[in-house]
Amino acid sequence: SMMRICEEVLSNTDSRPLLDTLRVRTVVIQYTACSMKYEEASDLTIGLLRRLDIKLPKRKCNQLFSIAKGILGARRKIKSLSLHAINTTSIEPKNVEILKLLAQLTMYSYFTASKVYFPLAVLKAFEITLKHGASEYSPLMFTLLGMMLCGIVKDYEMGAKCGKIALQLLDQLGCERAKCKTLMVSGTVIRCWSEPTCKVHGVFMEAYKVGLATGDIENAAHSIRYAIHIGTQVGFPLRQLEADVRIYAEQIINGGGSHGWTYLQIIWVFIVSLMDGGDAAIPSFYDLDSITGMEELLRRHGHNPQIKAYIQSKMCRYYAIVGDFEKGANLAIEMGDALSKRFPGAYIIMPDTFARGLCLYAMARRTNKAMYKKHAQKAHKVIGKWLKAGNPNVGHYEKLLKAEAAALCGSLDIAEGWYQSSIILASRSGFVNDAALANERYGEFLLQNRNNQSEAVFKFEEACKLYAEWGANRKVVELRKKLDSLWEPPTAIVLPDTS
Repeated sequence: SMMRICEEVLSNTDSRPLLDTLRVRTVVIQYTACSMKYEEASDLTIGLLRRLDIKLPKRKCNQLFSIAKGILGARRKIKSLSLHAINTTSIEPKNVEILKLLAQLTMYSYFTASKVYFPLAVLKAFEITLKHGASEYSPLMFTLLGMMLCGIVKDYEMGAKCGKIALQLLDQLGCERAKCKTLMVSGTVIRCWSEPTCKVHGVFMEAYKVGLATGDIENAAHSIRYAIHIGTQVGFPLRQLEADVRIYAEQIINGGGSHGWTYLQIIWVFIVSLMDGGDAAIPSFYDLDSITGMEELLRRHGHNPQIKAYIQSKMCRYYAIVGDFEKGANLAIEMGDALSKRFPGAYIIMPDTFARGLCLYAMARRTNKAMYKKHAQKAHKVIGKWLKAGNPNVGHYEKLLKAEAAALCGSLDIAEGWYQSSIILASRSGFVNDAALANERYGEFLLQNRNNQSEAVFKFEEACKLYAEWGANRKVVELRKKLDSLWEPPTAIVLPDTS
């Protein structure tokens, strides 16, 4: 096996310098990570870095202090940093290998429970790049630093600047093979916080094309998967997205492995459940068993905390769309902010937080239970902070949650204004799916709180039209049934007596 070969090679190189054996040792670590033993891979990488005189703090208090101090220091340096201040012409081989190991450590640590070595590795790589020069791994590390500034400090301006410097470094160094991954990560964790989501979709498509052109098949596969996923967030036609899954499935499986295919299946189930109903069988490729729904996916992959959080977020969003708010709210309380902990800084936490907030507010209005209200306000507060920091993609989320909160408090006139604002903003921004949901929620408000059936019917009709445009056929059928029940049967016409 690969491990046995590596062990044999290493057993014959005891007298060789460490740098001469790093390539084989790196293969051992990568093999360990491919077996999803991320904690072990992280420990092996940290051990190698220590032998290269790079010591990362072990004690938790020291780690947290180093992270806080490092982020504040990096933020201060980024403000005045330009590409000319970075050495891009020469760097010692030892520092190249150190930056490579730090880049690998960020990936391994990202998939561990604590993730603490992720920021420590990024900050150390930033420090080394400024001090000793840039290598092909520096653009990615600048992108990850931008992710931390966006996700932790909520400084989208400095995060975006990190992303720009990363792209400038790519051009300056001529690192074409690193471009796909850098673009992909930039879209996933930086540009999604400061640019419209539809533009971020274009970033993923560019990354996909670059990956194919440069032979980076793995990251090209991840990029196209992200493009499909963000399409469900933007409100691209579901039938188009479902067709894209079929077109790109083989590339994603071959490039992204079983891990990438699992995430694609989750997206596929979400799409098809809205198109054709929750009981529709999901076609399967390449000898994989057929999947019939989210619950089955959760049973199969619930042992993996990362995948479990991803599935639950999709379930919660599905419940918010189809109106099963009780299931959605209870799931929201169960999962809490698990997705943001497992995927810190990623664009996927935006619709997840909104869906949880909407389900919780809906149940708080229905039951008047304090626990629903408490968790709804928590999710609402997070979205409010994003909006205040300049996120252009959550304004309609925040307005709809404000409407639900006002309706809960009995401020009906204020609630009505927020419902209308949410519909307008979602429509103008191109979020056809969210515009449909906002119209539906406004219709429910008019029916339940205003006793205005004629206006409610008008809003439900508008929601039906938008859901149909999106391709959510199942939702259209259910909403049509509701509309049919609201239409009063015609009364008998009594003609006046003319005799």
